[in-house]
Amino acid sequence: MRKASSPFAAALVMVVVVVFCLAQSPALAQQAGSFAALVSAQCGGTPSRDCDVVVPSGTAVEIAGDAEVASLVVRGTLVWSPTQRSVLHAGFVVAEGPNGLIEVGTESNPAPEGSGVYIRDNGRQHEALGKRSFGSWKQGAAFHVHGRPLRRTWDLLSRHAWPGESEVQLE
Repeated sequence: MRKASSPFAAALVMVVVVVFCLAQSPALAQQAGSFAALVSAQCGGTPSRDCDVVVPSGTAVEIAGDAEVASLVVRGTLVWSPTQRSVLHAGFVVAEGPNGLIEVGTESNPAPEGSGVYIRDNGRQHEALGKRSFGSWKQGAAFHVHGRPLRRTWDLLSRHAWPGESEVQLE
């Protein structure tokens, strides 16, 4: 396989590949489906908290509200609702390459306050990342987390705080 000789050529190849993939799979170009429907289809009668769920490649789903699964592998796309607080509870959540994408908000539209992922200690273990993991695995996988801008969330101490002290002085 030949490598692109310039950043422009590499970007052009990526755009062509994305356009080709979208043309081959119209579902990707449409709005994301429901995560709850995917869970229901994969788990059948099993309680979702005991069910290992996979978002298949070429599938895009949206979490709207709270959801709970035993574990989650994302090979397609998983997005958080831009308008509703949504929390996912799982033993591990992994975006898996080459196409896995987890997007909790965007830069221009941050996730609603209180949205997030809660990793439980339920014994589930990802083959490479282990127990209680949240991340991406294999080339091409990614996760993006964008929350609301925060004012400064820290403060400077005006003097050293020694172990065992019950008070600190702030600047």
